[in-house]
Amino acid sequence: MLGKLLGDRLHKVRAITGPVAVAPGDQVLIGLGEDAVLRAALVVYLVPLLAALAGGVAAGVGLGAGELGSIGGAVAGFLLGLRWARGYGRRHAGDSALQPMILRRTDGTGCGGA
Repeated sequence: MLGKLLGDRLHKVRAITGPVAVAPGDQVLIGLGEDAVLRAALVVYLVPLLAALAGGVAAGVGLGAGELGSIGGAVAGFLLGLRWARGYGRRHAGDSALQPMILRRTDGTGCGGA
């Protein structure tokens, strides 16, 4: 059933092997720490949103640019927030605490062999 949900496709994910010995073709269960998920969500969603709000307020109130200027400031802030998030991702790409890890090998039945 899981194969039907995934469309019978193989998915490639770069993961840290840790203490589990695996070979190409093995089916594995991977996991990611809660702090890594929270940090990624904050970087990807919250930073660009806050940057857009700050850009809109700065252009509208600070510069007195009016409604169209506020929209332009919000777009510019959003794009700057996305650029920062991309740089953050590149800077922390090698951080092992933020990488998925192979937890164990599975037999391929259900989620995690359960």
